[in-house]
Amino acid sequence: LAQLLAKRFLKREPNFNEGLMQIAQQVIWQNNVSRQPLESFLKNIFDNPAIKPLPTHVALAKSNIPMITTNFDRLIEDAFRANNIKLSVILEDRDLIEYEQSILIKVHGCVSQIENCIISEEDYYRWMSFDSEIKNLIRAWFLMFRVIFVGYSLSDMNFRQLIIELRRKFGSSFRNCYVVTPSIDMNSYNYKFLSNVIGAQFIEMSSKDFLEQLDSK
Repeated sequence: LAQLLAKRFLKREPNFNEGLMQIAQQVIWQNNVSRQPLESFLKNIFDNPAIKPLPTHVALAKSNIPMITTNFDRLIEDAFRANNIKLSVILEDRDLIEYEQSILIKVHGCVSQIENCIISEEDYYRWMSFDSEIKNLIRAWFLMFRVIFVGYSLSDMNFRQLIIELRRKFGSSFRNCYVVTPSIDMNSYNYKFLSNVIGAQFIEMSSKDFLEQLDSK
């Protein structure tokens, strides 16, 4: 996505030290601090009806586990709908008033409310500096349940912040985090950071196979 945005709006490739949030921030600046071109582009990508849920999304719909995602798309919701399973989607604090048993928190927003998407660097700081009720619910979840985090990147700052805060408070008594990935690169920065700072344990397996194993237990 960073490459697409850089080519489309900045007319270049991303630099090696630029992530999605830095590219998105520059796109906003280039358009006179207007988010409209960026939001329109994101909507075209993530609101495409031709894109259907993958087997992993279907496996999520069959697992009765609280879910958090940073994905803007609605593929998880589509998988639940296709299987006639009720799902409560939480985007803002006011969505917490009433929800069903199956819950999906979208911490970075959704294409359905594209103006609320967390994508630029400024958006990240706004999210991290605001102590919302959604954050409080996520912290409680991490203490009480196993939670599935579905995201594009293991380097997501929002996710790391929530885990690190709880690990600092509860130390070694805080439950283990597991990272499920098709391949493990032990030399990568993400592997070293998540292993050493967050204490995550890596499982080399496809997400679909992992979810199906959970569902069978």
